Amino acid sequence: MLKPELGSSPLVRRHAPAGRPVPASALKKGPWTERAFSVPPELFDSGTSALAVALKRLVKKSADDRPAVALPAYACPNLVAATLWAGGTPRYYDISLESLGPDPESLQRLAGSASAIVLVDAFGAKCAEETLAQMEWLASRSEQIVHDLAQSFAVYSSSWRPVAEQTVVSFGKAKPMSLTFGGALFSLGPGSPQELPSSVSIKHVSAAEFALRASIYRNSLGPLGFGVLSRVPLLGVGKTQFDALEHPARIPEVWRATVNSGALETRASLTAYQQDSDRIIELALRAGANVPRIAAEALGRLPLWRVPVVCASSAAADELRVRAGHLGVSRLYERPLPQIVSSSPQDLQCWPKARHLAERLVTLPTHGRVSSADLNRLEAMLRLASHSSS
Repeated sequence: MLKPELGSSPLVRRHAPAGRPVPASALKKGPWTERAFSVPPELFDSGTSALAVALKRLVKKSADDRPAVALPAYACPNLVAATLWAGGTPRYYDISLESLGPDPESLQRLAGSASAIVLVDAFGAKCAEETLAQMEWLASRSEQIVHDLAQSFAVYSSSWRPVAEQTVVSFGKAKPMSLTFGGALFSLGPGSPQELPSSVSIKHVSAAEFALRASIYRNSLGPLGFGVLSRVPLLGVGKTQFDALEHPARIPEVWRATVNSGALETRASLTAYQQDSDRIIELALRAGANVPRIAAEALGRLPLWRVPVVCASSAAADELRVRAGHLGVSRLYERPLPQIVSSSPQDLQCWPKARHLAERLVTLPTHGRVSSADLNRLEAMLRLASHSSS
């Protein structure tokens, strides 16, 4: 059983990775002939740094000392780290249980006072795209929207183009395309890419260090490797917690070829990723699990990074994680975001749906490293967790 640890935040959970190995082509540098991205990205040392720079550009336009930034109440704590570095004040909107995007009324109440609105693609589903299509009033706020697709495969499709003026991608551990670190910011509109804040430095990473990171991550993907490596604190394997962002950094231009080759290889594997994702979605539906609509609709259309399932109770979600954690089943964020980053958050009654997801949601891995016997056992456990009310 993976036990919670107390550190710089109220909750630290180590969970088995659902990601895939670093693409082999990314370990080689050199000239490349095919561009993976139609819009040239600005490269950073992490998706958090990329988001921080995007928010800084929006926050500095406000006359407020610490302008509000609208964030989902169920999400990664790195969103808050980026917001605080940019000089913003986190404000949280509730989550739709079916679209995993913003609850329309909750976001609209918050948007009027926000200098920036962050829309997140949860688990790889196209949450932000659906939100922009259904909430017409957001069209007038397009310059204030940052699209965070850190958990999404969408950027690696040959037909992909940004749907917002500021779009963030992450290449960190356990992401759809993992380089173990790094992120990108796609900026549209006149004058992009824009001038970077003077406080953003350049992070130099040697090829040897990158190869070592890739090897460590590759070896952490199996249950045995994860069990050993997750107990080495400095590696941060499987670790989710709130950490302040101190020094956002760019990646030198030489790394553009590495990111490009990794993206191209990931794109070439989309069919295999789609099959792995479909297999787990079908398993969850066959077990009668409560799969949020937007995740179920990804079947045959879009690979998911993880498949979300809402269990019948918090106890059932805990039991499923304990019994199937070695396969990569995870609770992920077990508290609403305001509660993760603060020991005395605002009234959680403001975000009832986010709280419901935090208490009951588990994610199923789509990494393809589970056997048929494992899948049969997982289906039986999932069936029990989906119908048990104890």
